Amino acid sequence: MDESRIKRGKIKNHQVISLDLFTESGSPHSNLLNYAGADLSKLGELLDDFVSKKLDIKTLEIMDTKYIYTIDDCSELIAFIESLHPFYEGNLDVLEQIIVAYLGYLYVKNNVRETFELECTDSANKWFEERVKILCDFPYPYMESWWELLSPKERVSREISKDLYAEYLEKSNFEDCSLNEFIRDFELQELVKTVLFWVFDADVPGLNQLTASSRALLFTFRFTNWLTILFNLFGSARPFETDVKRIISLGSAPEDMESEAATKQGELLDEYISSPHLEDLDMNAELSDETQNVLLKLAEIMKAVPVTGYTETYKIESLEQFLFLEIHQMIKTSVVIKKCKNCNMYFVVPSAGAKAEYCSRIVPGKNKKKCKDIGPNRTFKEKLESDIPLQMYRKAYRARKARIYRLHKEGRYRENEKFQLWAREAKANLNKVRANEMTQQEFETWLDNA
Repeated sequence: MDESRIKRGKIKNHQVISLDLFTESGSPHSNLLNYAGADLSKLGELLDDFVSKKLDIKTLEIMDTKYIYTIDDCSELIAFIESLHPFYEGNLDVLEQIIVAYLGYLYVKNNVRETFELECTDSANKWFEERVKILCDFPYPYMESWWELLSPKERVSREISKDLYAEYLEKSNFEDCSLNEFIRDFELQELVKTVLFWVFDADVPGLNQLTASSRALLFTFRFTNWLTILFNLFGSARPFETDVKRIISLGSAPEDMESEAATKQGELLDEYISSPHLEDLDMNAELSDETQNVLLKLAEIMKAVPVTGYTETYKIESLEQFLFLEIHQMIKTSVVIKKCKNCNMYFVVPSAGAKAEYCSRIVPGKNKKKCKDIGPNRTFKEKLESDIPLQMYRKAYRARKARIYRLHKEGRYRENEKFQLWAREAKANLNKVRANEMTQQEFETWLDNA
């Protein structure tokens, strides 16, 4: 677990963000694009390991009522979930919902209703709620002292207790059910992928001739019925809309106000701004010399304070809102994306005509090298391995190049002109092979005899 995250000691049920968050890093919109490309398959394994500490994965029978979850039991699960998107960091509600959704998935997949004969709604609800409480009784790195004192029953959110588990009791058994159908954010990831393809991907033929706004409208025409169902699942009344709360401020303090110099500046500012000469200020009368001096001093101090001016922030209460707001901003600013040819994940490019093919993500196990550092070489190697004529050309080219180097040392410089003529002809013949104007065998014979 990242210690820097634990030290914050916060449990968040909402976040207040500014639009600058989407582009403040060196890689614009990286949080959304990383979420869209994240491999969620590992989550099932982590949930299996977590749940199996207290329940039998197949039967969902309670195995050990005395077992107490430790930080080690849930740290990897928490770290994985939080790595998917910043909205998940310190978000206890999301973690609980995912755990409960997984319980519902196991319930349906393993036909538990029949095993326990849970035909009565009351008994079924009680059975499910008991297991929800057991699984949600875990230590959480962000918990403050007052939160840790709450009982498991109180810590399980009311929404989970009365709503979420009930919907799983109504589902029919089907062995081939997918985890995606239960964990809603999996479905949300698929929606984001679809939006990125239809609205922003610069490599989609036809669509890349349209503006982002036109592509977004086309997307709504194409998916209206599907999205109406999906957004109802997330609790939204209509697709393509969200009720994010906007907070407008005339100004805010600079982020570096905690520095030593800024602290002294702040103390001086407090001293003058609380001056008695400003308390009874009459804006309709001529200002006294003392008041003017205070105002002049305040002006002098403020000249050294970075101006942030008008600010606009948004109160985000769900990942859906977070992503929707960012996608809306991407459309407004005509963002263009491509898929990296090394990691196959989207990244922002300067314009639709940009030639960038690789992103700046760090490649795991490559000594902190980025896709754009190793991608071109890897692509060439893969191409070389599958291109036999190119291998033949490069082998002959290197042999002749080495020979020319030796002849140069002997002072035979005219041989270089012959080599250049041969190289041009060899490249031309290589292109003929690729155009099926020369056979591979004919090319090999030419290389041997030229």
